[in-house]
Amino acid sequence: MFRIASRANTKRVVPRLSTKLLNSSRLLSTFELPENKILETIKEANTPFEGLFSNKAINELYFERGQHLVDELNRNLEASQVTGDLHFRGDLSHIISKTMNNANLYQINKNASHLHSLEFFFDALKPATLAEGKESPIQESNRESIFETPSDQDIETNMDPELVSWIEHSFGSVQEFRNLLINSAMGIKGDGVVWLVAESSMSKTYLSDEDKGLYHNLALVNTYNGGVIDGDDRSGQMGRFKKYLSDKEAENKGEEKPQEQLEMEQEEEQSEEQEEVTEEQQKEESKDSSDPLSLGSVEDAEYGHAFHDKKFVPALAIDASPRNYLLDYGVYGKQKYLENLWECIDWSIVSRRLPPRTKQAISNF
Repeated sequence: MFRIASRANTKRVVPRLSTKLLNSSRLLSTFELPENKILETIKEANTPFEGLFSNKAINELYFERGQHLVDELNRNLEASQVTGDLHFRGDLSHIISKTMNNANLYQINKNASHLHSLEFFFDALKPATLAEGKESPIQESNRESIFETPSDQDIETNMDPELVSWIEHSFGSVQEFRNLLINSAMGIKGDGVVWLVAESSMSKTYLSDEDKGLYHNLALVNTYNGGVIDGDDRSGQMGRFKKYLSDKEAENKGEEKPQEQLEMEQEEEQSEEQEEVTEEQQKEESKDSSDPLSLGSVEDAEYGHAFHDKKFVPALAIDASPRNYLLDYGVYGKQKYLENLWECIDWSIVSRRLPPRTKQAISNF
């Protein structure tokens, strides 16, 4: 089942065993669409998701699209015949991690990631409570709306005081956080999600297996085309790429080549060696100059900070894809959709998803 905190009244995706494989040595897990009580009630009553989606949009975005993702995931899981090799546990996060670096399993990874994001998005939403007599905000926007100043009214939320404190520490204020969240989503052109994450203050390299991480800051991360927040996907990317190039180079050297080609490669190697000597000399000169504006190399960035295996814990997903706003808000309605979405976030769910906060920062790791 999904290992994600959510509403107590929301049933999780429960994998069921394929009956034709019950007597097999391999267990093939299949999935069903998560049962969300709020959305089920809206569908049965033929009412809108107050403040955000029409009933038609809920049917298309969750029930129809979700069932399509489930069907495709199950079909590709069965067709791949890899469940025994990868020891799939029926856990979506496990499937995503095990398939992300294997191009042959792309379809499994894609559908599992989209299904994970879909549930994570809807689980943290609740219908808005509209004042009596107030007009529904679910309206199609016209072309003049793109010239309107985005709403920046005083923010009133039912956030836990600890969450407010954490947001103010990380973003300056709840108002600034809201603006950055909406602007980050507005910047996505196409299929994408904005994630609110807790960022560990120390690389997992420096933590023991018993440590769960030290979380000091909140941050926003954009992913595209079904991407999810997963440390296995993020850490070691440059290292894997360098290893791939090294393996290819070793493979090529092992092949027999014409003498003329070998001579040309030797000349190229000598030229490259000379260039490397020159680069090393330039680096030494750069170090001596102590230029504070020197950026260093990609490798320096990888091993110094950018690609350290820090852990991200997602707490909120904002789906900024066109499919979410076109049906109810039209081609000019993305800003309105995001402003309405802010009013429907269930901050109690967000708080429960976050790890314990560490108030003493540990930097330079």
